[in-house]
Amino acid sequence: MALNGSQFQLVQSTLLAAFDETSLRQLVKFQLNEDLDQVGGGKDLVERSYNLVAWADKRERVHELISSAVRQNPNNPDLQTLVDAERTWHIETPALAEVAPYKGLEVYDVADAPAFFGREVLVSELVTYLKDHRFLAIVGASGSGKSSVMRAGIVASLQRNAIHGSNKWIIRVVKPTAYPLKALAASLTQDSESMTTQATLMDDMSKDTRSLDLFASRLVAKTGAPQLLLVIDQFEELFTLCADLVERKSFVDNLLVASANGCATSVIIALRADFYADCAQFEDLRLALQEHQKYIGPMAGDELRAAIEMPAERGSCYP
Repeated sequence: MALNGSQFQLVQSTLLAAFDETSLRQLVKFQLNEDLDQVGGGKDLVERSYNLVAWADKRERVHELISSAVRQNPNNPDLQTLVDAERTWHIETPALAEVAPYKGLEVYDVADAPAFFGREVLVSELVTYLKDHRFLAIVGASGSGKSSVMRAGIVASLQRNAIHGSNKWIIRVVKPTAYPLKALAASLTQDSESMTTQATLMDDMSKDTRSLDLFASRLVAKTGAPQLLLVIDQFEELFTLCADLVERKSFVDNLLVASANGCATSVIIALRADFYADCAQFEDLRLALQEHQKYIGPMAGDELRAAIEMPAERGSCYP
């Protein structure tokens, strides 16, 4: 254990002041790539925050926890005070050499945003597009970086408040899997203690294309979040893994209705270009792709240079 008692209390109290239950879950999931129930279980937010700090302290991830909290809530003065205090502490951190500056062929997730370079202009364009549009399809060849652009680019930027209020959005990253309605319902009901909530939402979406929109409207009203953003990664799994044609259509229709109605829900999908034709079987999806897509090509020379040089210049570690 590296933190002393007063340091531990300061980290915990600052997290409690800066985050509610929903935003703390997002911090742990998207910035630390962990599950709050696993690393910081407890009966209430106070106990969860205590267990989260204890977990980070035990694993020498206190600095990462604090840095991640600032990235998610950059304008919070209490977090800035905590950062200043941490600079005076003597806490052991992992050796720089243990953190690789490159991920190879792995996807850059939200927590990897500090090491994600080369796509800044593209990400800015896509985030700007989301200010006025509720649906966006990111299309590109396999390996073109669609998932990284969505996760380490768009989602991370939104959590840094790239759009006014976006740091308070509810953001769910989902892959369709073989059972897309189940995957979507599980993600949306992850904070519910009722075992029937997920099943009810699945059944509702299979019967009525308005169900996701209605659920999202209630969710944002209940939490006070400005809106819900659904990030559907590897959308092609809808065709490669899901064998149920009826479930495919229900999944697509619910996403399109929710993103077309009102202001509660926005949807981003990442689609491999060689599955573009498969989407044509759904007329509304074909039209949405026709009007709201961005094709991701290979990096330009200056982008590639930044992707190679910048991680090394940052000392082979995340801030």
